[in-house]
Amino acid sequence: MCDVTKYNFTELFPEIKKNLEDASFIAIDLEFSGLSAEGDHVNSLFDTAEFRYQKLKMMAQKFTIPQFGLTAFIKCKNGNEFKAFTYNFYIFPASWGTIDSWLTCQASSLKFLTCHKFDFNKWIYQGIAYLTEGQEEHLRARIEESPYNLARDIDDDFMVRGLCRKVTDWLPQEQNEAICLGEFDVLQRLYIQLALRKRFPTVNVEIKASGEVVVSRGSKSSDTALTDVKVIAESILDHLLGFTKVIRLIIENKKPLIGHNCLTDMLLIHEKFLCPLPDELSAFKKAIHDLLPLIIDTKTLIKDNRKVLQKYGIDIPSTALQNLYLTMKRSGPKMSALNSPVVTMQDISPKYENAEHLHEAGYDSYLAGYIFIKLAHILAVRNLGEALSPLVTFNDYLQAVRPSQNKLNLIRAKVGHVSLQGENPGSKLPGWIHIRVRGSGEITKAQLSRLLEEYDSALDIRLVDSQSAVIAVSSFSMRRSILKDFRGHQKLVVRKYDVFQHNKLVRYGLWSTLATMGAVSLWIILRGGKPP
Repeated sequence: MCDVTKYNFTELFPEIKKNLEDASFIAIDLEFSGLSAEGDHVNSLFDTAEFRYQKLKMMAQKFTIPQFGLTAFIKCKNGNEFKAFTYNFYIFPASWGTIDSWLTCQASSLKFLTCHKFDFNKWIYQGIAYLTEGQEEHLRARIEESPYNLARDIDDDFMVRGLCRKVTDWLPQEQNEAICLGEFDVLQRLYIQLALRKRFPTVNVEIKASGEVVVSRGSKSSDTALTDVKVIAESILDHLLGFTKVIRLIIENKKPLIGHNCLTDMLLIHEKFLCPLPDELSAFKKAIHDLLPLIIDTKTLIKDNRKVLQKYGIDIPSTALQNLYLTMKRSGPKMSALNSPVVTMQDISPKYENAEHLHEAGYDSYLAGYIFIKLAHILAVRNLGEALSPLVTFNDYLQAVRPSQNKLNLIRAKVGHVSLQGENPGSKLPGWIHIRVRGSGEITKAQLSRLLEEYDSALDIRLVDSQSAVIAVSSFSMRRSILKDFRGHQKLVVRKYDVFQHNKLVRYGLWSTLATMGAVSLWIILRGGKPP
């Protein structure tokens, strides 16, 4: 496992590419700069899948991804073992001329990252650039017009202007054949070359092995110079694409993709590396499924198979990522009895040797993949029989988890998940509760919250008006308790919600329809029973 920044990305990219190509499956995890686009955009039991998508869409448009975790799990040829190659990418949106992005952060999210020792300096100073498809197309069009267009985009760069002054001062000094401008990183070297060749066509610009930029007298032929600047412009674009190339590798290889509670991750991947999110959930589902045909959300996988795990003596008290990992890890003897695969992390950085790094994207991607392979093995053994546990293949794992694939978990919503294939599931929550104030009194959401706080946090309140509200609850037992406890309440009338009785729009619409039908009937009667 290692941190990947703009300084080692180019060097590591061939290794990353090979590991993604060789992987049996890939696991990802993202860290966010914010969670709620608006103050009232909290998860609610009233949220349909479509409404939650609209909330998350606004979040994905507003916030960014400081860190992207990726683990490639490669099956060993001999033995029941997977090698895990984990990368922790710091990524920062590209800025070049008119290509620019807003960086919006939420204080609570930054505080969360700080608590988990996130390196903000590494993110801002060393983050790998990335582009959307539209941004790439814009820059390619600029290059087609003229490779020097990319130099024009940075003509106002303070550093480049300073270097141009140095060269201007050096040119009259005929005794000096060359001047060293200093040492720069890869992208800086490229755009310094392009800017200097545009400004000073009579000089050569060379990059030394040390990274130094050296300017000398004399120039190449016009054809050679044009070829050179085209190569430089394309290299600049390649560096600006940066992490987007990793996303494209993931899409091209079509390997099973594992995440934990990963619906938001998918929206951010679409928005930040591909193109703007579509207006409707159905279009987003089709787009993501076409690109990534097999996604497994370990949150959904666990929820669907808790009883199976209990059968093997594994209880799941919490579906939080780190809790799941620890549960699976502590169940080692039970797993060993079922010939569960061994998972070994490769190229461990010194910082991971003696400590866990929860909520670091790379480490969390490893946890998600570890949970998947351990649980998939149990499900495959359940299907094939314990006697065949040593012979289970990865294809058996995929068959075993098939009922849960492409179902992305929804936290605290009207439905349990978003299905990327076909229709979303119906709600399994109990019906709503309607509360009305007796007489002419009024009630606030805060007052209702205090009245209901003894029950559970898993309920949500929506005010209809100053005298009534609707309550959504997460369990049938809670609904029964509330209806029982508030029966005969002195100030409140608490009943099961009835759409015809308690929804004013439906009720008024029904009465309007009945009134219209009555008027038409009366008109027919007055005409002597003859319809028009």
